Amino acid sequence: MELDTPENRAALTLLRGSRIRAGMDRRRAAGGIVAPLPHGYRRSSYMPDARIEVDPEAAATVLETFHLADHGYSVRAITAELARLGLLGRKGRPLSVPAVYGILRNSYYLGVDTDVLTGETFAGGHPALIVDKLWESVQAKLQARNRRGSYRRPF
Repeated sequence: MELDTPENRAALTLLRGSRIRAGMDRRRAAGGIVAPLPHGYRRSSYMPDARIEVDPEAAATVLETFHLADHGYSVRAITAELARLGLLGRKGRPLSVPAVYGILRNSYYLGVDTDVLTGETFAGGHPALIVDKLWESVQAKLQARNRRGSYRRPF
């Protein structure tokens, strides 16, 4: 394929994208790592056949985050409590409010992997950090605290 026209360059870009996507889907189906791991997990090694394992120290922070949310703490209060307890993020600093909210909304901790583009979920090749009952309870409390509700802006 000659790359002298914009149409040919666009077609080649789409073809490359579909090949990359197919490779990511194959790796995900085999339980491989296709994206940066969330807080609480780490790679077993940096070899291509690396597996996902629980990082015990970081997993304690994630579990405490979910338990505090389940007890009715706001995201801001959870952030302050984690800092008070000395539970830190990856870079050795206290977690931010958006990071705590991201932890509470990430279904990866249930042991499933969600494709961010399609919303499709896959059985993850990693152990779950939390149980379904705790997840559902925290999600209900987050939704109840949401001031905007489910309304989305029409633009």
